[in-house]
Amino acid sequence: MSVSRITLITGLFALATSTFATPFFAATDLMSYDMTMSRYATLADAQSGTNVVSNHVLADAATNNRRDLGTYFVDGVPTYGSNFAAFLTAWYYTTEDNTNSLPKDDPAGNRYYSGWGNPNNTNTGFIQMYDDGATTISSMSGVWSTLAPGVANGSTFSLVATGENAGPGFANQSARLWHGGVGGAGSLTSGTFINYSISFTASGLTANWDPTHNLFVSTNHPVTITGGFKGIFENSGSDSSLHGFYVYSGSFNNTSWAFNQGDAALNGDFLESQFGAVPEPMTLSILALGALAAKRRRKAQKA
Repeated sequence: MSVSRITLITGLFALATSTFATPFFAATDLMSYDMTMSRYATLADAQSGTNVVSNHVLADAATNNRRDLGTYFVDGVPTYGSNFAAFLTAWYYTTEDNTNSLPKDDPAGNRYYSGWGNPNNTNTGFIQMYDDGATTISSMSGVWSTLAPGVANGSTFSLVATGENAGPGFANQSARLWHGGVGGAGSLTSGTFINYSISFTASGLTANWDPTHNLFVSTNHPVTITGGFKGIFENSGSDSSLHGFYVYSGSFNNTSWAFNQGDAALNGDFLESQFGAVPEPMTLSILALGALAAKRRRKAQKA
């Protein structure tokens, strides 16, 4: 065996067995959530699941009262954006015309991203964890759990992120969770995520190598999304009677009220989904072996 071939195989094997936690990005609004919550008077009770004060259900099979969700995570890809961690109710799309005679998708319109006419623009069931800078993240990873470059709908992306102490101190009251009652002012839902986690798998993606980001990237919407979020939220809002610790849990669906309206009905195009990452080590190993086999075939043909 030639030295060059040994070098090639050794290099590919080393690449294939490396552990990749970063870089990646994941952004999609094509998802919705169901959510249940239990309220506790103390953090200790919330952590142990004892002495529940009240239970609340946002959605179930009978009501189908889901909320649209937007997710945006970036870790170590400055060519795409700054580090970021956010999952929030997608309240911002609107189907309402501007009243200042500007086209609906004109950023200068007076209802641009106002949420008017959007059933998600309500504090009932609202959740928002918005960490500009990903400073509250404990761990975060995004990978191609299945990668078939160039194959339509052949790739699958998986995200897992956990964090703690996400609250007003880092992003100006952007941590919010429904208090279990009906509607009311947004100030009723403010507080701190003592801890949080989110995970989902998006399948039906088409990934290709993107030299700008040095990642495999997909810009099509996922066909299916599975997963969910959970955590403990301390309510410290404007109504002390709602204070307490809320243990929440939600599951994801690949449905979206805004997406179903169609671009022409919205205040602008529905935001495209974007996923970028390196493959998992096992997938990369398969790709490496495939590349080696292809090189051997080319050499055999030349011979």
